[in-house]
Amino acid sequence: MNPAPRAFGFDFTVGIAHPALPGHFPGNPVVPGALLLAHVLAGVSSELKRTVSAVKHVKFTAALLPDETASVDCEARADELRFAVQATRAGNRVSVASGTLTLGSGAT
Repeated sequence: MNPAPRAFGFDFTVGIAHPALPGHFPGNPVVPGALLLAHVLAGVSSELKRTVSAVKHVKFTAALLPDETASVDCEARADELRFAVQATRAGNRVSVASGTLTLGSGAT
């Protein structure tokens, strides 16, 4: 029998002073996708107390801006987790990224 899915969420912000932002892109900085994904992986590992063994799929649909709060919604089922990242701009929810992760068996 499969365990019931576990839903959870968390937020993060990448400040304008982050060292990855200068040059990405000059005059109009955005949070690099790799940095956004690193925050997702860290939040998932922290919440579940498990490692992430693989990124199965990720799709970036809009840029995350510096100092913008990213809201991450997750649903974990056994060894797989689906996530969606959104930001709020001008009162509207904007999809920033989504994907699927494989969870490892080891604890973090």
